[in-house]
Amino acid sequence: MAVAAMAMGVSTTTCKPEDPEPTHGYVCVDLNRGQNADDSVFAGTTEIRVRLHYAACLQDFYISQHPEYRLDGAEGEAVFLEAASTLCEPDAEDRSMALDCTVEGLENFEQVIRDTDNNATYNLTVTYKLNNPGDAAQVVGRRLHFGPIPLEEAIDPADEDGEAPLIVCETDSPVVSINANADVQGYDASGAAIWQIETYSDTRAKSRTGAEGGCLDVAINAG
Repeated sequence: MAVAAMAMGVSTTTCKPEDPEPTHGYVCVDLNRGQNADDSVFAGTTEIRVRLHYAACLQDFYISQHPEYRLDGAEGEAVFLEAASTLCEPDAEDRSMALDCTVEGLENFEQVIRDTDNNATYNLTVTYKLNNPGDAAQVVGRRLHFGPIPLEEAIDPADEDGEAPLIVCETDSPVVSINANADVQGYDASGAAIWQIETYSDTRAKSRTGAEGGCLDVAINAG
């Protein structure tokens, strides 16, 4: 909206500021029916927990490059809260198969960055609450988004020149992976695990913000 400032002899224009470029995205996980799996296996699902493991580049990111972006870091709270509000609001291309879910807040994330020699662990777990439980169709054939994961192309917001990359990968891309069948599990209202991965493929995926890139594909069955 243009506003005339006649007494000053000038005119000013109020412009809506541009949205900042995203620094974090997500990977997607497709939930497919395992061999001979019955609908009753999935009908009692009230929540799904997904744990994915950070590859070397993301380990370096959270340990040495930008520890402030950890869940408990100075920048982490805002990033994870943004993820909580958007992971269950899929892009248009995913909407028809999207998991109908809610990520309620920071309490639905668990990040483990343990860099001891004997018990090194680097992973993120996200808990998804199903909005309409009680039907296997709310689980089987659905796609969920997992994150936040730093984007390989992201620019560091703290760089005044707007040129420095947020993440620098020396050995691989910023990918996460499935390492075990229990990395994706469904739980019933009592908190008992009732299904998990039966088989999986494409075990590594890179963060994205749109349709580009593949998804982690898992077949699920009674665990």
